[in-house]
Amino acid sequence: YYPQIYRSDNFNLARSVFAGYFDNQLAPVEAALKNTYTKNFSHPTDDKTLRKILSESGIDFENLLDPWLMKYRAAYAVEEKNNIVNITSAGADKKFDTKDDFTVLKMGFEYFLPVGKTIDKAGAEYFKQTGKLIRDYTVLRTELKKFDIDLDNLKDRWNRAHRIEFAVNGRRLKISFQSAGADGKFGEVDYYNDD
Repeated sequence: YYPQIYRSDNFNLARSVFAGYFDNQLAPVEAALKNTYTKNFSHPTDDKTLRKILSESGIDFENLLDPWLMKYRAAYAVEEKNNIVNITSAGADKKFDTKDDFTVLKMGFEYFLPVGKTIDKAGAEYFKQTGKLIRDYTVLRTELKKFDIDLDNLKDRWNRAHRIEFAVNGRRLKISFQSAGADGKFGEVDYYNDD
């Protein structure tokens, strides 16, 4: 008998060797998070909300263990328009924050989507009632109050006010909300800017 021993400095190898294990174990987690977001836009932004969402689907995050019988760790971040949850394994050394840690599940959730859909709905209702488009902040604020959104206190993920612009885009009026991002500075609007 000769044991098979895997050694590598490539820690993606550990993820691939145990891919079936992770996929089977975390598929219900992924499904629970997707289903909750689809239903009501709720998604994890910290450990408390992660555990609550999973618990409502009958999943105890504390009882999920990696192949080395260690608990997973979740981390939360903002990437452009998404709240990110990143679930990691400590890897074979069973210690977090070392070079063999690796991601077992990463999911993103558009945090502004529910507000955006409500803005669309408010604009459609306003047009239906008046035959006009929302073209300024005052009207937008008034219409959003009908949907329990306080525009004056609507903040981005860094608790700062959005920059709101109204512009004609072809045959449509476009209302854009921009965040200054983590650095608090508005940049030029382009596809490669994190703001």
